[in-house]
Amino acid sequence: MAKICSNCGLKHKDSATKCAGCNAPLEELPVHKKKKVYVILAAILLVLIGVSTFFIMRYTGPDGTVRRIMRCYSNNDPEGVVDFFPEFLFEADWVTREMLVDQLSGNVKEISNYMFSYYLEDTKTPSTSEMNEIMTQLNSFPDFDEDQLDDVKYITVNFKGNATYLWTANDTRFVMIKYDGSWYWWPFDTIF
Repeated sequence: MAKICSNCGLKHKDSATKCAGCNAPLEELPVHKKKKVYVILAAILLVLIGVSTFFIMRYTGPDGTVRRIMRCYSNNDPEGVVDFFPEFLFEADWVTREMLVDQLSGNVKEISNYMFSYYLEDTKTPSTSEMNEIMTQLNSFPDFDEDQLDDVKYITVNFKGNATYLWTANDTRFVMIKYDGSWYWWPFDTIF
């Protein structure tokens, strides 16, 4: 361990007893334990990564998409809800955005009037038979490309409603598909 002059700060070898420059007594240099600092920094970094991963996963992916859909419901925004439908629904003129907005308007308005909270209960992968049913539905659309389907998830959302309007809680299972890199709502298999 090296020594340092308590008066002028000059460094000396371990064997020195007095400062060569000013003849003052020497003190031992404190040894900083770099390992402790690195361990503390690594722990802080892991906590930050964990927290940011939690928020990223919670507000992106299928869960984040469902949260944004629910925000559209609570804001009575049927046009916003329709934005979460996959584009291949509209490409063959089987249905138009306007038709879907009209069909959803009453449902969205009712839920926005009576729902005062919701939370996501569960995210799971459909069973093989459920997946076969969903694939049959998807393949019935001429512009659907099975090669662009990346994932399918069920997300269960618990609605809390106003008891004076005859319902207090309701579970809804949303079917979310990851198609061409983005998450969309597949409303034809959603159970309200």
